[in-house]
Amino acid sequence: MDSAAIRRNVEELSLTLLLNSTFFTLLSLCTCESLVTLELDIFPNLYLPKYMSFPKLKHFKLSRVKFSGKYNNEQLFSSCPILENLTLVKCEWFDMKKFCLSTPSLKVLEISHLNYYGENYDLENSAFEIHAPLVSLTYLGDVAKEFVMSNILTLVEVDVDFGFENTWTKERIDQGANLSKFLRALSHVKHLTISDRTLQLSVSGGEGEDEDCWGVHLTSTRCPFLHLKSVYIEDFTGHPSEATWLEQILEQAAALETVTFISPDPVVVYESNSLWFVFHLMTYSISAIKVTLLKNIVIMELTNQKQLKGENSMSEQATDRITDLPDSLLHHVLSLLDIKEVVRTSMLSKRWYNIWISIPTLDFRSLSDPFDHEERTSIETYQESSKFMDIVDKILRLHDTSSIQKLFLCWNYHLSASRVILWIFEVIRRNVEELHLSLVLNSTLYSPLSLCTCESLVTLELDIFPNLCLPNYVSFPKLKHFKLSRAIFSSKYNSEQFFSNCPVLENLTLEKCEWFDIRKFCLSTPSLKVLKISHLDDFGEKYGLENCAFEIHAPLVSLTYWGDVAKEFVMSNSSTLAEVDVDFGFEDYDISTNGWFDQGANISKFLRALSHVKCLTISNGILEIGARSYEKESDDDNPPYHYGVGWELDLISTKCLFPHLKSVSFKYFGGDLSVVRLAELVLKQATALEIMTFISPEVDAKFIMENLASLPRASASCVFNFP
Repeated sequence: MDSAAIRRNVEELSLTLLLNSTFFTLLSLCTCESLVTLELDIFPNLYLPKYMSFPKLKHFKLSRVKFSGKYNNEQLFSSCPILENLTLVKCEWFDMKKFCLSTPSLKVLEISHLNYYGENYDLENSAFEIHAPLVSLTYLGDVAKEFVMSNILTLVEVDVDFGFENTWTKERIDQGANLSKFLRALSHVKHLTISDRTLQLSVSGGEGEDEDCWGVHLTSTRCPFLHLKSVYIEDFTGHPSEATWLEQILEQAAALETVTFISPDPVVVYESNSLWFVFHLMTYSISAIKVTLLKNIVIMELTNQKQLKGENSMSEQATDRITDLPDSLLHHVLSLLDIKEVVRTSMLSKRWYNIWISIPTLDFRSLSDPFDHEERTSIETYQESSKFMDIVDKILRLHDTSSIQKLFLCWNYHLSASRVILWIFEVIRRNVEELHLSLVLNSTLYSPLSLCTCESLVTLELDIFPNLCLPNYVSFPKLKHFKLSRAIFSSKYNSEQFFSNCPVLENLTLEKCEWFDIRKFCLSTPSLKVLKISHLDDFGEKYGLENCAFEIHAPLVSLTYWGDVAKEFVMSNSSTLAEVDVDFGFEDYDISTNGWFDQGANISKFLRALSHVKCLTISNGILEIGARSYEKESDDDNPPYHYGVGWELDLISTKCLFPHLKSVSFKYFGGDLSVVRLAELVLKQATALEIMTFISPEVDAKFIMENLASLPRASASCVFNFP
């Protein structure tokens, strides 16, 4: 193929091929006089001859080439007299003491061999020499043992990444020193892109001697990048290495105009610095700082107005664009940061101090202790909790009298319930709109009446351990989203009145709540659309709704019910209900024989209210209860109902055939006949059914299809799904 192209005086040849063996390049290809552009990417490997000659070649890209000591590489590339652009990707160097590029016209060089697998076939053991008038250099790979560049005056742009994982200490020290040598050759560079990993290597390379040796290397050699105009830090995390290196650059690079931070994930920031370091950079006389997160979207730009206006007076104090932004925009930016970072901005100036004490969002979740308290002493955990409470106290005390729109508090070890109540009083006084509390306290929290009659709340989430006791009366005129965890309801509550005092409530979630001595639990809310009740009990404790009548008087669209099946189920408006996810599953030890029968009857009543449902998710345990409720003890002469047939007959007799059902999912399917029976019934009767899903970690899809594929279907478009 190559020979045919060469015979026809090919000018551009690009090969990307996967071969069954290594490719040995023909000499005729490597001495082709017509080629202007040549790109070779051959897998698994490409071998070049010892001699090449490309009199017209300007663009040369090689991938997966193996270079070894047999090459006179200085002569190899010098036989390309007008070569302007050279790219070496994933190449390998074996037993080479020196790799030399001597090309009189080379302007752009890219070497890319980032290695994460511990195979060292790169230039880390070689001297790397460049004798060419380069304008642009990209070097992604091992840092060479020695770096020589004879012509540095022309070099304008450099992109460098030497980062490696799991490099042992001595190698890091050596690589850090080699990196210093490399960067000392870049004194005339105007645009530098450097990876965060390279900066970490540079700092950790000095560990064991002096953590600041990286900065000393730069200052002692008096190589402060005098011509540098822009710096890009890729994969920015706020690591101390970035601060150590960049502060040295900022202090000495007189021509520097722009510093850009690029981060793939704004959440992954180093705890001690993160975006706080960006605010710190405002003290330097640079014309612009940009913080770019998530696909190069600029969210922060700091600019020196004095330089933009062209004023040369050094006596004028530099200002920045971000400080002059409106308070509302600065509050929004700060709301994206951890509370520690927000507090640190107060040190920048009086303006920033006033901004932070009036910030409308206080998020303390980043302070939550991530450690397992079982591995720590009670004194240590007490001290951590005490420190956390002091921090919250101080920040709330310093915050001005303006409103607090959102408060997030999370802590997983014993806090003082009395101090939590004081925090609640404080934010209610500031007209809080969103309150999220997930706390472990030293005692039950008795919610103050002022919280449960707060007129400003729009979202309220309370997850209090060990328990939360609510007052007899609540009133939330603006509340739309209400989530309660571990709340205790008892007969003293008028539940119908309790939730009816939330006239605009749209979303209600009750998790791990307990009901004591209640005959009827009623939800009467005119605007409620989404209801989730989750109380799956695996420990035999009966504090659910199994002894209650459960009434819903609301235009629900979505219902999730995981827990005990209620003794009686009433739903006054079922025509709006579109999605239901239900799980009543319990273990055999949990329910007596009569209990199975009673719960099976209750489940039938529950499902009869779901005739308008379009999407139904149902657990295997529900069908098991329903089927067992029809089993009767008998001898062989008087056989009982067939296992599961009673369940089917009950559905048919009540004419609960789900005429609007479009999708049904069976969770935890274990091959039970009761599930197969119900699936068969749904297939026969559900004319609108589009998809039937079986979620089963145990049963093979082939087994299910063998039982259901041949069954008649009321909906010809129905398909089976096995995620």
